[in-house]
Order: sequence, then structure tokens, then C-alpha cells
Amino acid sequence: MRNKFDVPGRRGIMLGYARDRRGYRIYDIKHRKIIEERSIKFNESLKGGTLGKTKVETWNIDSLFESTQDINEFDHKTKVNHLEISAEPAANENNYSIPFETLDDTRNTVGGEIETPVDQIPVRRSERLKAKQMSTNLACNVPNSYLEAKNSADWQNWEFAMKNELDSLNKHKVWEIVDRPAKTKLVKSNWVYSLKQSDNGETKYKARLVAAGFNQIKNKDYLESYSPVVNMESFRLLIALASKLNLMVRFFDVKTAYLYSDIEETVYMLPPPGFERLVWKRNGKACKLKRSIYGLPQSGRNWYMKIKSELEKFGLTQLASDNCVFIKSDGQNVLLLCMYVDDLVIFCNNDERYQDTVNSIKSVFEVHENKTSKFLGMEIVKHKNGISLSQSEYIESLLVKYNLDECKSVKTPIVKGEDKSFPPTNELIDITMYQKLIGELLYLAK
Repeated sequence: MRNKFDVPGRRGIMLGYARDRRGYRIYDIKHRKIIEERSIKFNESLKGGTLGKTKVETWNIDSLFESTQDINEFDHKTKVNHLEISAEPAANENNYSIPFETLDDTRNTVGGEIETPVDQIPVRRSERLKAKQMSTNLACNVPNSYLEAKNSADWQNWEFAMKNELDSLNKHKVWEIVDRPAKTKLVKSNWVYSLKQSDNGETKYKARLVAAGFNQIKNKDYLESYSPVVNMESFRLLIALASKLNLMVRFFDVKTAYLYSDIEETVYMLPPPGFERLVWKRNGKACKLKRSIYGLPQSGRNWYMKIKSELEKFGLTQLASDNCVFIKSDGQNVLLLCMYVDDLVIFCNNDERYQDTVNSIKSVFEVHENKTSKFLGMEIVKHKNGISLSQSEYIESLLVKYNLDECKSVKTPIVKGEDKSFPPTNELIDITMYQKLIGELLYLAK
């Protein structure tokens, strides 16, 4: 029996499980919104509804072309001290799929020319071994420190890569040389090296200067560090809209994105290893950071606030349902933009509007347009009757990474009657490899 002191209950419909905490996703019937609750009580005596029995209100796609000029924009005169995130998720949580009943034998990457469906050709074992050998060689030749790079046979290439990085830092005026303040903690700096394989097979030497920001303390050395990225559900919805409305899709990345944003906190950093003479003309000097640099906890947020502010100046409006999706529409032409840190994807139905937006972005940032239609390891392929997403290259890289490229498929989990014992070994098993593989498979399934 309930009494008047009990917490009043609300009727709802379970939609699934909460994303970021323990609980359930519930549709609040009275307030008509989706909430996340942990303490709920199911009505076990009530049978579930029948699919198609209730008429579902559909979203009118024409509303996408409504003008965004009348939408109340953010007050740019008011300084935003924290990142505002919508408390209510999007009301439309349906899965959008594209029909592929009659795919043609030819396909083309989004925005590109029609090409042969190479992903339908199985990768031969020799090619997998070649890819494995290439990735192994790249991993073995990458130094872990400045001293290793200096003592390596490729020292000239690494030195040239570091000088290019310093030229980029000087171009953005990342720091200024000041007297080292007394009793002030200095942040160390390190070099991170990497080798990248270009489309034509050329090996590129990369060096990035990062700050050891893991020693910074929140609410003491910095206040906020959260920065959003586009939801995968939003990205798949945009791909579905591009297929439905025949939108052009273009992919970009911003070079040295973090260096464009200012830093609010006062941070002093030690000079880059190996280049102390270029920074310190005499003892007692330090680098006072003026721009965000990779490695600091707050750099990601600073970059997001920077590009968000610039996009709004260009006339784009941020969606309330996803903080990394922006729209610009005048009733006839529509442009959608989503971003994942420094990777940008633009969807548009008008060449002139697309070019104007790209030119506006290039006037502020150094942007590189990717020839390949790839986003976060996904290959986006446009057919005559739809768009498909593929992660075949990512799957192949996982097979090579975990030495599974030569394995043969077997019945799972274990066939009854087979030997389940394993030969004894004195080698220690690295459980983190299994944990990493499970995490990457979860990302792949998402």
C-alpha cells in the first residue's frame, strides 16, 4: 500500500539501458521526453504492445530545409565559462538504414569517381603477410625518446621532422620566453614520434611536441577539460540523410588544431628535449604557453570552444541534440557539418554554399581535404542507390596487430568431445592484450 509520504511514481516505457551509468532509458509519457533512471518498477502483468498497432508520428524531412536565421543563437557578448550540454537526449532514437537490395557491380567513394569494388576481392595471404611485415617494420623503427631518435640510423629524418614541428609552433606563437618564476611548477615536454604510410607507399616521419600534462591537478592547474565529439548515431543519421537527399559529402582535417586555441591558465613549460639552446639563451628561462598544446588536459576543450565560436560566426547553428553537429539552411539549400576533434565532415546540396563555407573555414584554419572518403577508420562508399559504411581495413589491421591473420576459422565456442586442455608453459600471459582486443571489438561493433 502506498501512503502520502511515498515518492510519486510516473508511468513510462522502457527503451533500453542507460549509456553512461547503471540504469534504464525510459520514455516519460506525461512529460514526453526520454530520461535515465535507476530505481524503476516493472509491471510484469501487462503484456507488451504489438509492433505496428500504434501509429508512430514520423519526422518530416522537409523541416531540414527550414531557414536557420530565425533560430535564437547564443549570445556572443556573454562569456561562456563552462560547456553547456543538452540535458535531454534526442527524442528520435530510431535506427536509420539504407536499402541495398540491388547494388551495382561498380561503386564510388563519396564525392569521388566510380571505381572497382576492391573490398569485394578477398585479401590474399601474401598481401596480409606483406601488411604485417610493413606494420612490424614501422613499429620497430619508431623511437620512444629523443635519445633513441638521436642514436638511430634515421636521425636526420627525425631531426627534420622535429624542426618542422618547431616551425609550426613558432608560426602559431605557442609560447614566449620569460624568466623562470620562483616556486612555480614547470611542465615537462616530450617528443612523440610516429611513422605513417601514405597512399603511394611513401614513409613519412612525424614528430609532435607534447606537454606532460598528466601531472596537472584539476581545479588547481585547470578548471575544465571536457570536450564533446559527434555521436556515432548522429553520424549514421547524417549518412542516411546524404543518401536520401543525394548530398555531397566531403572530409577534412585541421592541421595542428590545438595550436589555434588560446589557453586561459598560466602554464610554464620546459624547453623541448634536444633544442634547449634554441629556447634558452641563458639559464633561468622558461616557456610561458600562450596557446593550447597537445598533452594538456584542457587543450581539447579549448580547441572545441574555438572552432565552435568560428562556425557560429560563419552562420552555422549548433544542434541541441548533438553539440558537434551544425546546420545552415535558407529554405532551399542545406549544409550540415559534424566534427570529431579535428576531423570535419560536410554534407551539402549546393556547390556554392559548400565552397563559401570551406573558404570561410580556410580563412581561419589550415585545412586539408582528404582525397579518400574515410572517417574514424570507416570507409564511406557511395553507390547508385545508397551509401555503405565499411571497416574492412580496420578489421584487417586488428588481425595483423594480434597475430590472428594466419588463423583458420573453427566452430565456436568449443566442439563437444574435443580436447580442451592446453600445453603448460612458463611464459607469463599478458592479460592486457585480451582486454585491448575486447575493447577494439566493442568499438567495431558499435
